[in-house]
Amino acid sequence: MVTSTQIRWNDDSGEQTVNGRPLKRQDGKYEERFSDTWLAVYSEEPENGLWQVEVFRHDVPEWMDTDFDSLEEAQQAARDYYDQV
Repeated sequence: MVTSTQIRWNDDSGEQTVNGRPLKRQDGKYEERFSDTWLAVYSEEPENGLWQVEVFRHDVPEWMDTDFDSLEEAQQAARDYYDQV
């Protein structure tokens, strides 16, 4: 279970991570908030072990990419996209 001391909020941007990693949801996907309106959801494909990322703005899909070798690569791609908008 995640405790409040493990969750880090960046007061300026609204980012939320656990020990530098996105929060794991009950459905097995990972979630990372970049701000109040922007959210990234990461999931691993069970068939091939590759990761995909979806970026949402106000719960509406804005961008998606697939075939990352790791969660960290998918996370970096989502951050790069968010930094451009």
